[in-house]
Amino acid sequence: MVTVKATSVADTSKSASINITVAAITVSVSPTTAVVQIGNSLPISANVNNDPSGQGVSWSISPASGAGNLSSQTVGSATYNAPTTAPASDLTVTVTATSLADATKSATVTITVPSISVSVTVLVSSVQAGTVVPNIVATVSNDPSHKGVSWSVSCSPAPCGSISPTTTASGAATTYTAPPTCK
Repeated sequence: MVTVKATSVADTSKSASINITVAAITVSVSPTTAVVQIGNSLPISANVNNDPSGQGVSWSISPASGAGNLSSQTVGSATYNAPTTAPASDLTVTVTATSLADATKSATVTITVPSISVSVTVLVSSVQAGTVVPNIVATVSNDPSHKGVSWSVSCSPAPCGSISPTTTASGAATTYTAPPTCK
């Protein structure tokens, strides 16, 4: 806010003033949040408002390593490229667009690169020796390669029974056969 005041030279006790708002530079980005699967990309756009010089933005990414990268950077857009290897846990990445005219003005995009997760469903969890349990299903989330799951059984003491097939696609069923006797 700027006050502009006019004072009479003939009578300095007489004046009038007006207030003028000078719009500050602001930065906005689109989108502001996103989920990006491993190996995929996200176009991001930035707008700088109230910048008479029209300089646009510079781009940065955090964390600096292991979070993927930015490509196709211009003063108004960039492309985020997620890592090609799945993170051990969900990865949060921040992409920042900073005004070139006023480096104190910026906007951020918060990106989540989800980790691969597996869930298993089965209709029963307790069976008698020698029983067959069909329709055990594993669902793999956030796996763009669609490699599915490998199945195994373990127990102590043996025997543990068997599972067939030992590999399935996400959402496909396998069958467990309990051992003929239980120890």
